[in-house]
Amino acid sequence: LELGVGGSGFEAMLSEALIAAARIHHKSPARLRRRLRKALSLEWHCMAMHEKMVYAAVALHKRRIAEESGIQVGGETPFRHHSLQFAATRPPLHPPCLQGAPRVKEIYAGGADAAFRHPFVQTLLRVARQRVTFGAPWVLCVRTYGRSGIGEHRGSKKSGIMDTTIKVLKDVGILSSPELALRVHIFVAHCDPHFTSGAYENVLGKRLSDRIIVGVRGADLQVRFIEECFARGQHVVVLDDNIMWLRAWKSGSFQNLQRKPCELNALILQAERAMTNHGANLWGISPTHNEYYMANSPELRISLGLVYGAFFGFFALHEQGLYTRYGQVKDDLERTLRYWDRDRVVLRFARFACKKTHKPGAFQIRKGGISGNLGHVKHLQESSDALGNMARGFARLYIRLPTEKSDQKRCKHTGGLLTRVGGAPKWKPGVSDTGVVFWNESARTQCDRKRMILGYICQGCRSTRASECACIDPLERASFDTFFVESLAAVAAAESLLGVCQKKKSRRISMALMQEWQNMSAEDRANYEALAALGVDAAKYQSPRRRRRF
Repeated sequence: LELGVGGSGFEAMLSEALIAAARIHHKSPARLRRRLRKALSLEWHCMAMHEKMVYAAVALHKRRIAEESGIQVGGETPFRHHSLQFAATRPPLHPPCLQGAPRVKEIYAGGADAAFRHPFVQTLLRVARQRVTFGAPWVLCVRTYGRSGIGEHRGSKKSGIMDTTIKVLKDVGILSSPELALRVHIFVAHCDPHFTSGAYENVLGKRLSDRIIVGVRGADLQVRFIEECFARGQHVVVLDDNIMWLRAWKSGSFQNLQRKPCELNALILQAERAMTNHGANLWGISPTHNEYYMANSPELRISLGLVYGAFFGFFALHEQGLYTRYGQVKDDLERTLRYWDRDRVVLRFARFACKKTHKPGAFQIRKGGISGNLGHVKHLQESSDALGNMARGFARLYIRLPTEKSDQKRCKHTGGLLTRVGGAPKWKPGVSDTGVVFWNESARTQCDRKRMILGYICQGCRSTRASECACIDPLERASFDTFFVESLAAVAAAESLLGVCQKKKSRRISMALMQEWQNMSAEDRANYEALAALGVDAAKYQSPRRRRRF
């Protein structure tokens, strides 16, 4: 076991401390790493040997699990090679396991975890790991379903992958470079009729057909499959299969990306450096191509906001807590919130945007795509269930569901609630197009929660169902400070009336007030706690730089 500073045990403790500090102080781990490392190095020298061994054993256990799973474990810097590498024996596109594939319901009926434990999916993963390119600084994966262009819906190639995402990759110079083209992978579902019938191979041609990887069904599960195909630390970029254009906002208008040198390659490398600097593991581009929004956007956003699912990148971490659980309709929102819950930072390059052939997130019967197997009713039900589970579950501190009382628009003349043509509520601008309200300083003031979220408090205290505090009470110190300040003000007023000065006896006065506080009854203390609660409640809504310290 490595028990020195800088060893695996120390790094395990530092990793846990960074995550906790980032959640409490609402800052990026990159901004806390140097200061926290210095403080923890002093703490490590003072720790008992058995405490150091606990952290070292945890780090060793994680390393052994990763090695058994075939995952390369690195340090703080992501896994990198300097040249492209391929498996010694690359399996064929149609592996033998596809001939005796089980029924779809048998694989996916038990949920995501059960599906990935299924022997058939495990076989697909082994084959995929031997077909993908590894060793590159980044890899690009297009997830597609039913969009070969020879489809059942329109019968023409104008809506196929060759006329959308593949054309975009050619226009920006990715497929024009032999070295960059080898980083591109096209992930199809094993049960996709367009794959089993050979339609994808017909439209892609021999060169691009070699980049096809057989994966699983579902937009959310396909992203997980993609991540598990690559080693830990690999920078993975994921694209949808119906992107019409990808452009940059420059000089007040959209402009096409440069082919030589490849501007998209430069963007991906810039995102990698930014993730390393900010301690992030997820990045994306602007979620909209609205020109008014683009004109008022900074180059980089690190606050909480949607990382658009049509074009995003991440470092492969292989952590169960980052995999989406609530379906494919809201998988980009859930992914954003899970990475935010882990890192307290997600990156969005707001000067780059893309446009899709259909409105994202809305169901259309002829839309097709990787989520086209859902019907209209099931699409709405899955969307509603996903938002409810996130707002009531792990993301309850980051989002809330909109309400008619505070978020729906009203008619100026009658005061009635406004709705859209289909009967859906017409929300105020603060409600995201994803159907939630992201918590921020202004939104938090509308919250009617009884429990306070401040300081070093436990998970039970952060829950609205908690009946009592299980750790440090933030009001204890605040109520004593309130009593102390008011008592000193009363002493000063009495001295002014009597015309005396007791500056030399200030220490004696302080000792007397502390003694009085210790002897005070619970009923008398309750009044000061009520006053302190108002102060703490007001302080937690201020910006971090102006927040009072209790």
